[in-house]
Amino acid sequence: MRNQVQHHEAFPQRTVRAPITRAELAESSYDTVFLIAELSDAIRRGVCYFSLGGRPLDDLNEVITALVHDGEIAYDDDLAEDPVGH
Repeated sequence: MRNQVQHHEAFPQRTVRAPITRAELAESSYDTVFLIAELSDAIRRGVCYFSLGGRPLDDLNEVITALVHDGEIAYDDDLAEDPVGH
């Protein structure tokens, strides 16, 4: 089970795991790893992604698949938490 929803009484949070194995990670470019990490972080913060046709993309796998097939995605970050500084 790659995506799980963890329910805590005060803080419900979705756990998002990158759809990439260690072997794939070792063979990927730094740009690819950075993109996956940033998308995953944004989803955890509450950013909502949509396909160009307007369909909600609920997890990281769907977002990456939409990027591969469509080349673009739309997002709404109005209700998302602020990014954590590095």
